[in-house]
Parts: sequence; C-alpha cells; structure tokens
Amino acid sequence: GELGAPPHLHKNIDEICRVLEGSVFIMTGDTVTEVKAGGWHLRPKGLVHTFWNSGSVPAKTIDIYVPGGHEDYLKDLASLFGNGNRPKPDDFKRLEKQHDIKYRFDLLPGIMEKYKVHL
Repeated sequence: GELGAPPHLHKNIDEICRVLEGSVFIMTGDTVTEVKAGGWHLRPKGLVHTFWNSGSVPAKTIDIYVPGGHEDYLKDLASLFGNGNRPKPDDFKRLEKQHDIKYRFDLLPGIMEKYKVHL
C-alpha cells in the first residue's frame, strides 16, 4: 500500500521495470497493471505514472531509464531524505527545474483514496 513515487511524468525519459520478486501495481495514465515476478512494464515518456506494492510480501524490481542520466535526479532526491529529513514543496519545485520530472501532486489524493495507498 505504499507508493514508490508520487504521480509524475518525464518529457524525455522512458522507464522500464522488471519485477524480480513479489508484484507491483503500475499506473500509467488511467491504466493500472499488476506486474508479477518475471514481468516487465514500460512507463513511457509523457504519461503520468506511479507504482505501489499492495501485496503482503516485499517486492524487488530493477528499473531502467532510457536515456541515462536519471540517476542524478535519484541522488538529489535521496539527499533530501538524509538525517531523517522530509522534502518540502520548494525542494520538489527545484528538482523539477533541474531534472526531467513534472510532479502531479494534484492527482495524489484521488489515487490514494481509490487504491488505498499512501506515501
């Protein structure tokens, strides 16, 4: 029931997910797909997406970002959580300016209610 990321999109990045263990629900646009261990899923650029694990066991995935470079965003995001900190709204605005990501926090309440998930 925990979201892996808030709803967002990328202008130039495709994300490819390979589920190694468990299962993950992936929302792309208005479509939700359950991807079980061994499965693959494409989150194409330009479509709002998010993902979560609603199962009772941990899920493990490998995500591939095409083209590369998204790891810089992930490092910057991780640094915002250092020492038990929580990012603030301005932190996300800065990330949007520096990286190929557009957050859709306006969609978050509806997704959380409909799919019984949380951040």
